[in-house]
Amino acid sequence: MKIFTQAELSYLDAAQGLARVATVGADGTPHVTPVGWAVTADQQALEVGGNNLAATKKYRDIARNGRAALVIDEVLPPWRPRGIEVRGPAEAITEPEPRIRLHPHRIVSWGFDGATGARTVDRPAGPSTSSAADQPVTGAPYAVVRRVTYGPAALTTAAAELEEFQRVHARQPGYQGNVVVDAGDNVRLTVTLWESDQHAADAGKILRPAVHRLLDPLMTEPAELLATGPVTTIDLRMTAPPTRT
Repeated sequence: MKIFTQAELSYLDAAQGLARVATVGADGTPHVTPVGWAVTADQQALEVGGNNLAATKKYRDIARNGRAALVIDEVLPPWRPRGIEVRGPAEAITEPEPRIRLHPHRIVSWGFDGATGARTVDRPAGPSTSSAADQPVTGAPYAVVRRVTYGPAALTTAAAELEEFQRVHARQPGYQGNVVVDAGDNVRLTVTLWESDQHAADAGKILRPAVHRLLDPLMTEPAELLATGPVTTIDLRMTAPPTRT
């Protein structure tokens, strides 16, 4: 199956500059860096290399969540921008040497014959060593996991503040539920489920003032974001909801 158009391939064959690859960290923060790149021999994917690549954040990000975006562009005189953006599943390959392989799912190109085009590539994302159990459940929620450390008396004396925050929390669009684990020593591990990562990000902005007003005074240190990502397995067999803490 042909992934790139002939105009795009001609551009990629002739382009000599750096690209920029974008990844997302465990805390949801975007990360972008300039990289060297190449089209694979079968013209089905793009590869990124570099010195000590396996020790870089971009490599770790892709090894963890398997997603990336890449932009290759230039400006011809007097002012004629052209380039290609590729988004899709990515692999952190180890052999024969570390490299990143990006399988195009969404391609946006501009400046070729004065046109801008965007399209989705409908094909398998490429080889994967993950089992079915490691893949996100279809329609699965997006989880945000935090570690919260409260003051010695906060959990018993500030029930009203905690309940008010939970009400505000539950009113946010895309909210699907919350699991709180008592980890001992006034530490709570919270797993908040959202309909999507965008819902989680939007809610985070709206909830920030409520966190400062209701929760920050109760905590001995800032809440620690432990992980974010799609849920891969759901197997709950509770017969009754637990008491909220």
